[in-house]
Amino acid sequence: APSKIDLDAAGAAGAAAMARTAQGLRLAALCQCLVLAWMAPQRMTFLAPATGLGSASSIGRAPKVARQFKNAPPEEEKSKDALEDVWRYIGGWYEIKKSEDKLYFRENNLQGELVAQDDWLVAELAPAGTIRLKLGPSGREVLSNFKPADTDTWGDTITALREWESLTERTDALKGTLSGATFDGTVDGVTVTVDGRQRPVNLQISEASMDGAKLGQLIKEAHSEAVGRSMEAMTENLQELYASHFSAKK
Repeated sequence: APSKIDLDAAGAAGAAAMARTAQGLRLAALCQCLVLAWMAPQRMTFLAPATGLGSASSIGRAPKVARQFKNAPPEEEKSKDALEDVWRYIGGWYEIKKSEDKLYFRENNLQGELVAQDDWLVAELAPAGTIRLKLGPSGREVLSNFKPADTDTWGDTITALREWESLTERTDALKGTLSGATFDGTVDGVTVTVDGRQRPVNLQISEASMDGAKLGQLIKEAHSEAVGRSMEAMTENLQELYASHFSAKK
């Protein structure tokens, strides 16, 4: 029959095993709570820049124009109405606006009525010269040439994009790209992964770190590192997006 000492030793060993099991369960519950807290929906807002934008020499003096957000016009709608908007190109912007059933071109202090000539709409911009323009093949850009008053030769073809429609589409595309990207943060065996919009997508904990008393702090630090990398990439992409848009690059 087992002695009293053996029974006491067995009881102490069982109590220690139960204590270790309880500690493991507490750590697992802590990790689960942290992950659930991170998975709460996060929102990211892209701010459109102020509307008063123009060329480098006219920033701040651009008119405030009501703009419509339109889908790319189909073939049958490639008309004068489809041109009515604010268009941006490398070096500046111009406005095409309808007034009393006539279409006008305006850039800085130059203005003229657009009149159909062959496949183009042409406006005399006295005393500077003449501009001709038309919608591009996709209906999402305007192609134009300028002819100075003292020559008969048209200049290079300039491509202009709708100011805010193209920016909205590019922003939506960037959101999709960032959602598919992942960024890791690792601290002492704990790795947290977030996407390009700072939403957590994965958590890995090594066996050595699982038994540590500072697991919660390690998870927090790894998450912060991953978010920092994600924010850096998002900021860089936003800067490129705005720079390319306001240079009218496709």
